[in-house]
Amino acid sequence: MKLIDADKLLEWLAEKSSHLGNDHRMTAFEEVQESIENGMFAPDDIFKINVGDRVRHAGHKCSGTVVTISKNGQNAYVEWDRLIFTGSVKVSDLKLEGRESIPKEDTDEIHI
Repeated sequence: MKLIDADKLLEWLAEKSSHLGNDHRMTAFEEVQESIENGMFAPDDIFKINVGDRVRHAGHKCSGTVVTISKNGQNAYVEWDRLIFTGSVKVSDLKLEGRESIPKEDTDEIHI
């Protein structure tokens, strides 16, 4: 899956659309623009934490594997690599390993 910058694409579509003029504007072009604005092509939440994911605790320097997630999705039981604490932790305190967000200025060229 490739992620796109929807704002850049919408800006590009608006610029191209303005050159076509109202009489010659392409319907498909407008449909794409509207679909993007409505979130039709928004990527899935790649930062969602699932059972089996490798995670880090945001407040501690420890990693582990998610064993279970509560029904409401707010708490998780993690099997930690180093036994620092036990019990469930808030999912909001966990960060996925290997799937961190990339600062905008670093997104020009990404090699996977």
